Amino acid sequence: MSDTNGGLKWYKIIFKQMSPIHIGMKDYGVLSETRVFIPGWTIWGALVNNYGKYTGGEAAGFKEGKRIFQNITCFYPEIDDKSMFPNFKNGRLYMGDVSEKQFRISNTDVLMSTAINPVYISAKDASLHETEFILHKSKDTKKNTFWIGLLGIKEEDKSVFNDFMSTLDEIFIGGGNILWIWTIEKRKGSFNCIRV
Repeated sequence: MSDTNGGLKWYKIIFKQMSPIHIGMKDYGVLSETRVFIPGWTIWGALVNNYGKYTGGEAAGFKEGKRIFQNITCFYPEIDDKSMFPNFKNGRLYMGDVSEKQFRISNTDVLMSTAINPVYISAKDASLHETEFILHKSKDTKKNTFWIGLLGIKEEDKSVFNDFMSTLDEIFIGGGNILWIWTIEKRKGSFNCIRV
Protein backbone atom coordinates (compact mmCIF):
# COMPACT_ATOMS: atom_id res chain seq x y z
CA MET A 1 0.00 0.00 0.00
CA SER A 2 1.29 3.45 -0.86
CA ASP A 3 -0.21 6.86 -0.13
CA THR A 4 2.64 8.92 -1.54
CA ASN A 5 1.51 9.25 -5.17
CA GLY A 6 -1.27 11.83 -5.09
CA GLY A 7 -3.35 9.96 -2.53
CA LEU A 8 -3.35 6.68 -4.44
CA LYS A 9 -3.88 3.32 -2.77
CA TRP A 10 -2.09 0.58 -4.67
CA TYR A 11 -3.75 -2.82 -4.96
CA LYS A 12 -2.17 -6.05 -6.11
CA ILE A 13 -4.55 -7.61 -8.64
CA ILE A 14 -4.33 -11.30 -9.57
CA PHE A 15 -6.14 -12.91 -12.50
CA LYS A 16 -6.24 -16.60 -13.44
CA GLN A 17 -5.78 -17.34 -17.12
CA MET A 18 -8.48 -19.74 -18.29
CA SER A 19 -7.49 -20.27 -21.93
CA PRO A 20 -4.63 -19.44 -24.34
CA ILE A 21 -4.04 -15.73 -25.03
CA HIS A 22 -2.19 -13.83 -27.72
CA ILE A 23 -0.88 -10.39 -26.82
CA GLY A 24 0.39 -9.06 -30.14
CA MET A 25 3.95 -7.81 -30.33
CA LYS A 26 5.67 -8.28 -33.67
CA ASP A 27 4.96 -9.91 -36.99
CA TYR A 28 7.84 -11.67 -38.72
CA GLY A 29 6.43 -12.44 -42.13
CA VAL A 30 3.96 -15.21 -41.33
CA LEU A 31 4.64 -15.42 -37.56
CA SER A 32 2.78 -13.20 -35.07
CA GLU A 33 4.83 -13.24 -31.87
CA THR A 34 3.18 -12.74 -28.47
CA ARG A 35 4.46 -10.67 -25.59
CA VAL A 36 5.48 -12.55 -22.44
CA PHE A 37 3.60 -10.02 -20.28
CA ILE A 38 0.30 -8.16 -20.55
CA PRO A 39 0.76 -4.40 -21.06
CA GLY A 40 -1.13 -2.22 -18.61
CA TRP A 41 -3.13 -0.66 -21.45
CA THR A 42 -4.58 -4.06 -22.36
CA ILE A 43 -5.93 -4.75 -18.85
CA TRP A 44 -6.91 -1.05 -18.57
CA GLY A 45 -9.02 -1.34 -21.73
CA ALA A 46 -10.73 -4.51 -20.50
CA LEU A 47 -11.49 -2.96 -17.09
CA VAL A 48 -12.80 0.28 -18.64
CA ASN A 49 -15.00 -1.73 -21.01
CA ASN A 50 -16.44 -3.80 -18.17
CA TYR A 51 -16.90 -0.73 -15.97
CA GLY A 52 -18.70 1.15 -18.76
CA LYS A 53 -21.10 -1.76 -19.21
CA TYR A 54 -21.49 -2.08 -15.41
CA THR A 55 -22.60 1.56 -15.21
CA GLY A 56 -25.19 1.21 -17.97
CA GLY A 57 -23.23 1.45 -21.21
CA GLU A 58 -23.39 5.25 -21.48
CA ALA A 59 -20.43 7.39 -22.55
CA ALA A 60 -20.16 8.94 -19.07
CA GLY A 61 -19.56 5.52 -17.50
CA PHE A 62 -16.74 4.71 -19.92
CA LYS A 63 -15.19 8.14 -19.30
CA GLU A 64 -15.36 7.58 -15.54
CA GLY A 65 -13.77 4.14 -15.95
CA LYS A 66 -10.89 5.67 -17.93
CA ARG A 67 -10.23 8.02 -15.02
CA ILE A 68 -10.59 5.41 -12.25
CA PHE A 69 -8.25 2.84 -13.84
CA GLN A 70 -5.66 5.25 -15.25
CA ASN A 71 -2.92 4.22 -12.80
CA ILE A 72 -2.09 0.63 -13.74
CA THR A 73 1.07 -1.39 -14.25
CA CYS A 74 1.83 -4.18 -16.67
CA PHE A 75 0.77 -7.67 -15.59
CA TYR A 76 3.38 -10.39 -15.27
CA PRO A 77 3.03 -14.19 -15.13
CA GLU A 78 2.97 -16.18 -11.94
CA ILE A 79 3.35 -19.94 -12.30
CA ASP A 80 3.58 -22.41 -9.43
CA ASP A 81 3.41 -19.47 -6.96
CA LYS A 82 6.55 -17.95 -8.50
CA SER A 83 6.23 -14.37 -9.76
CA MET A 84 8.08 -13.91 -13.03
CA PHE A 85 9.06 -10.23 -13.13
CA PRO A 86 11.31 -9.26 -16.06
CA ASN A 87 14.99 -8.64 -15.47
CA PHE A 88 18.23 -8.80 -17.42
CA LYS A 89 21.13 -11.18 -16.78
CA ASN A 90 24.22 -11.02 -18.96
CA GLY A 91 22.33 -8.99 -21.57
CA ARG A 92 19.45 -11.47 -21.87
CA LEU A 93 15.84 -11.06 -20.81
CA TYR A 94 14.66 -13.29 -17.97
CA MET A 95 11.20 -13.81 -16.54
CA GLY A 96 11.99 -14.33 -12.88
CA ASP A 97 14.79 -16.93 -12.86
CA VAL A 98 13.81 -18.34 -16.27
CA SER A 99 15.27 -17.06 -19.54
CA GLU A 100 12.78 -15.65 -22.03
CA LYS A 101 13.73 -18.48 -24.41
CA GLN A 102 12.97 -21.16 -21.79
CA PHE A 103 9.76 -19.34 -20.79
CA ARG A 104 8.58 -19.44 -24.41
CA ILE A 105 9.50 -23.14 -24.74
CA SER A 106 7.57 -24.04 -21.56
CA ASN A 107 4.62 -21.64 -21.78
CA THR A 108 3.84 -20.79 -25.40
CA ASP A 109 2.68 -22.63 -28.47
CA VAL A 110 1.91 -21.75 -32.08
CA LEU A 111 -1.29 -22.11 -34.06
CA MET A 112 -0.69 -22.51 -37.78
CA SER A 113 -3.43 -21.89 -40.32
CA THR A 114 -3.99 -21.13 -43.97
CA ALA A 115 -6.83 -20.28 -46.31
CA ILE A 116 -7.98 -22.76 -48.91
CA ASN A 117 -8.32 -21.99 -52.59
CA PRO A 118 -11.63 -23.74 -53.41
CA VAL A 119 -10.99 -23.91 -57.13
CA TYR A 120 -7.80 -25.96 -56.78
CA ILE A 121 -8.55 -27.42 -53.32
CA SER A 122 -5.14 -26.29 -52.17
CA ALA A 123 -3.60 -23.71 -49.87
CA LYS A 124 -4.18 -20.16 -51.05
CA ASP A 125 -0.97 -18.32 -51.95
CA ALA A 126 0.46 -16.08 -49.20
CA SER A 127 -2.18 -17.16 -46.68
CA LEU A 128 -0.09 -19.31 -44.33
CA HIS A 129 0.31 -17.69 -40.91
CA GLU A 130 1.34 -18.70 -37.42
CA THR A 131 0.09 -17.11 -34.22
CA GLU A 132 2.08 -17.62 -31.03
CA PHE A 133 0.06 -17.66 -27.81
CA ILE A 134 0.63 -18.08 -24.09
CA LEU A 135 -0.80 -21.30 -22.69
CA HIS A 136 -3.06 -21.22 -19.64
CA LYS A 137 -1.06 -24.12 -18.15
CA SER A 138 2.68 -24.63 -18.31
CA LYS A 139 3.83 -27.52 -20.50
CA ASP A 140 6.38 -28.51 -17.85
CA THR A 141 4.48 -28.33 -14.57
CA LYS A 142 0.86 -28.38 -15.84
CA LYS A 143 0.23 -25.54 -13.35
CA ASN A 144 -2.13 -22.67 -14.14
CA THR A 145 -0.79 -19.29 -15.22
CA PHE A 146 -1.83 -16.31 -13.13
CA TRP A 147 -1.21 -12.65 -13.96
CA ILE A 148 -0.27 -10.11 -11.33
CA GLY A 149 -0.09 -6.34 -11.51
CA LEU A 150 -0.77 -3.19 -9.53
CA LEU A 151 -3.68 -0.78 -9.75
CA GLY A 152 -3.60 2.67 -8.11
CA ILE A 153 -7.00 3.95 -6.93
CA LYS A 154 -7.72 7.42 -5.56
CA GLU A 155 -9.31 7.56 -2.12
CA GLU A 156 -12.51 9.14 -3.49
CA ASP A 157 -12.92 6.24 -5.96
CA LYS A 158 -12.28 3.45 -3.45
CA SER A 159 -15.96 2.68 -2.73
CA VAL A 160 -16.97 2.67 -6.42
CA PHE A 161 -13.93 0.55 -7.26
CA ASN A 162 -14.71 -2.04 -4.57
CA ASP A 163 -18.39 -2.22 -5.62
CA PHE A 164 -17.43 -2.75 -9.26
CA MET A 165 -14.72 -5.32 -8.52
CA SER A 166 -17.09 -7.32 -6.31
CA THR A 167 -19.36 -7.84 -9.36
CA LEU A 168 -16.53 -8.64 -11.81
CA ASP A 169 -16.41 -12.34 -12.68
CA GLU A 170 -14.11 -12.23 -15.68
CA ILE A 171 -12.56 -9.95 -18.23
CA PHE A 172 -11.83 -10.64 -21.86
CA ILE A 173 -8.55 -9.77 -23.53
CA GLY A 174 -7.45 -10.50 -27.05
CA GLY A 175 -4.82 -9.92 -29.65
CA GLY A 176 -5.93 -6.97 -31.76
CA ASN A 177 -7.62 -8.22 -34.89
CA ILE A 178 -7.46 -11.87 -33.83
CA LEU A 179 -11.03 -13.11 -33.79
CA TRP A 180 -10.80 -15.30 -30.71
CA ILE A 181 -11.88 -14.20 -27.23
CA TRP A 182 -10.06 -15.39 -24.12
CA THR A 183 -11.28 -15.39 -20.56
CA ILE A 184 -9.37 -14.43 -17.44
CA GLU A 185 -11.20 -14.95 -14.16
CA LYS A 186 -10.51 -13.91 -10.62
CA ARG A 187 -8.28 -16.13 -8.49
CA LYS A 188 -9.55 -18.48 -5.76
CA GLY A 189 -13.26 -17.75 -6.20
CA SER A 190 -13.42 -14.33 -4.58
CA PHE A 191 -12.07 -10.93 -5.46
CA ASN A 192 -10.55 -9.35 -2.44
CA CYS A 193 -8.15 -6.58 -3.34
CA ILE A 194 -4.90 -7.36 -1.65
CA ARG A 195 -3.17 -4.23 -0.44
CA VAL A 196 0.49 -4.17 -1.27
